[in-house]
Amino acid sequence: MEDESKCRVDFSPIRRLFRKPQLLSGILATLLAPKLGWKGRILAALLVILCGAIIVDKLRVREETFEALVRIDPVPYTQELVEQEQYAKAFEYLSYFMGYDYVKSNPEAVTLYEEIQAKRTSYRYRLQKAAEGLFYGQSDEIEGQISAVTSDFFLFGDVRDLVLEGHKWWNDKEVDKITVALSSIGLVASAGTAISAGSSASVQPALSFLKMANKVDMLPAWLRKYLLKSARIVKETKKPDQVTDLFDVIYGSYKACGMRGTLLLVNKADDVNSLKKLSKLGKKLGDKTAVFIDITGSSGLKLANRLDDMPKDVVLEASTFGKRGVDMLKQSGANRFLKFLQKTKLVTRKGKVAYKHHEVILDTAMSILRSFASLLPSWVVAVFMLYGGMIVVRR
Repeated sequence: MEDESKCRVDFSPIRRLFRKPQLLSGILATLLAPKLGWKGRILAALLVILCGAIIVDKLRVREETFEALVRIDPVPYTQELVEQEQYAKAFEYLSYFMGYDYVKSNPEAVTLYEEIQAKRTSYRYRLQKAAEGLFYGQSDEIEGQISAVTSDFFLFGDVRDLVLEGHKWWNDKEVDKITVALSSIGLVASAGTAISAGSSASVQPALSFLKMANKVDMLPAWLRKYLLKSARIVKETKKPDQVTDLFDVIYGSYKACGMRGTLLLVNKADDVNSLKKLSKLGKKLGDKTAVFIDITGSSGLKLANRLDDMPKDVVLEASTFGKRGVDMLKQSGANRFLKFLQKTKLVTRKGKVAYKHHEVILDTAMSILRSFASLLPSWVVAVFMLYGGMIVVRR
């Protein structure tokens, strides 16, 4: 009993302290806001003014950044693609912007859009693209992609690719190991389907996609390594289970955002798990994914984990301002960005601004201040401001 009493801690002084709020508040005030002389109070007042100026400047800079956003003009790049006869990509790019007033009210954009559409719907062009997919296993148009996928479903594609690679080997040319690996997986999967009356629905479409990606040299190193390893396992086990998880992700992405969108997502991924995360972007944006990545780059990809909190329409419209638009969306949030779009009529700003001498000095000083202030979040500056205010008003 005596040992237990010795081990006990007496909290009664602390309890008595809490029963005297005036004493407690005095202690806290002394710790948080010590008494200073008139010089100290002047310095504290300057701290309050400085912190207030930083907060106001942060808000003003953000508004100025909003107003400085400029829409992308899609016409010049679309014309470049047409000159290169990349009609599918040109149509995809221009279509991305045609839903917005500033483009659909542009006669040059409308005429260009109609010309590309007429070219792509011509019978000769579509037949050419279908044959391209059937005999070469690759195409930038949907007709050719359907032909390529269909040929793989009926084994023609796998046999065709193996024959082509065998011809290279016979003539002492370099054989594409990835094509051989994919065709081998395809033959095993097709044989399994014939025996078991069904297998994973994603295998053959995903194989066709990977073959097309390989032929345009758009398979990243991690995926090439993964496929070569998986092909050996599939060949030994006679089952495509090793690749089912990857193929499910690719097939789902392909259905959601198409050939080019999936190609870009695959190339931005580091492994199967990161591809799964990025595929959320494809499912959210659908056939807009490829152009979205083209014009926003890594800034757009960083939105993949935040898409649940952002309406699709706001994300897409932010991208019409390029990377800066998406960055502003991330900083300000969807609601504030939407209000900005509704209230502000954006125009392209041209011309130079002339500064007076004292304005140059002030602007230089503010630039230095911003360089330090940018290291501190607004809430930290607000805490300093509050602390300085407590020191100034304390008697």
